[in-house]
Amino acid sequence: MAESEKLVALKKMYVYIILNTAKEAPNRVMEYERQVLRYHSNLCNSKDEALRLLLAPVALEQLSSIIAQAVQHEVRLVAGVKTIKKQQHPRDNSLRLMSWRR
Repeated sequence: MAESEKLVALKKMYVYIILNTAKEAPNRVMEYERQVLRYHSNLCNSKDEALRLLLAPVALEQLSSIIAQAVQHEVRLVAGVKTIKKQQHPRDNSLRLMSWRR
């Protein structure tokens, strides 16, 4: 009898282990799926960061080109203003002279 009781207890333990393993399996699968999602998210973030770092010099080059064009435009504007002032200055002098002669 003792042998049959031991055998029944052993069978119960096997059933218990199998049931617990069956209960834990979906939890493990869900945990692995969460890990996969985290790894995928990290991978996407790394790709985005790498692309941003690769494009940063291009963006800086474009920005420096835009700034250079703006500076050249402003230099042309300043030169134009100076030219206009020089052209107006002699007229102002001649007008002053004409008003002084009267």
